[in-house]
Amino acid sequence: DRGVITLIGDEMWRVQQVASRTSAKIGESGLNILNMDAQEETSRIIIVVEDAKENIKKAIKAVHEGIAEINFI
Repeated sequence: DRGVITLIGDEMWRVQQVASRTSAKIGESGLNILNMDAQEETSRIIIVVEDAKENIKKAIKAVHEGIAEINFI
């Protein structure tokens, strides 16, 4: 099974390297991203991970931990 994490935000275009930082945080948490789609025009990032054990919770936690490091342009 697969789980999907979606990040949506009107101001995400103001965050430098938001897609790469998000994927790095998820990778650092020990998860493998199966698929990822970032759409600048809609300020949406879709991340697909394996839906096993606590993977979805770990991915969400990893993304939220990175919020403190956001630098707006």
